[in-house]
Amino acid sequence: MYRLRAEFCKGEEIRYIGHLDILRTLERALRRAELPVARTQGFNPRQKIAFASPLSVGITGERELVDIEFDSEISPDNFLQHINSVLPAGMRFSTACGIAIGGPSLMADLDQAEYLARWHETLIDGLKPILELFLQQDEIFILRHSKKGERRLNIRPAVLQLKDGGSRDGNIRLLMRLKLSGELTAKPNEVMEALREISGLKIEAPLLTRLEVKLSHRK
Repeated sequence: MYRLRAEFCKGEEIRYIGHLDILRTLERALRRAELPVARTQGFNPRQKIAFASPLSVGITGERELVDIEFDSEISPDNFLQHINSVLPAGMRFSTACGIAIGGPSLMADLDQAEYLARWHETLIDGLKPILELFLQQDEIFILRHSKKGERRLNIRPAVLQLKDGGSRDGNIRLLMRLKLSGELTAKPNEVMEALREISGLKIEAPLLTRLEVKLSHRK
């Protein structure tokens, strides 16, 4: 058994594709590339694929992480060449490396992520005063919905960084670093909603990109 940890991008062409469709796309590509992917046991065996953190619909990703297990050893270069030759536009692998089978899973090692939010200059009138107001708060509560119901949570400790990224190509940019593991977590859409409530402004929904997923040993 052999495990590869690989980095890929989810581009603009597939921004509005959900995580399950990303998984199915990768499964099909691995079959088309005829790579020796390991499978689970049981009546419905699945390819052994594990993502660090699923991306929501409408969010692109520049450096997403996934672990894939194989029945036999495969070189990272061979994997990259074969998988990229069969993937659709918008999804491309950039790096890969072999890791120990007994090591921590991506999900267990997940720590934080960096995001970029972009608005056209005509949609928002300056970020700095809004961000200063946000960062002055000791507590910022949001309502998080899940299958278990609705919870009121303080996300302020999970917002590790929030800063004005300046203007580029006609876009206003906001950089966020958010905690993704443990009891304290924050989602980019929750931060956007909090900015609206704190400022009292009708801030349009931005284009969101996850720039990087950070593991606990890669901070």
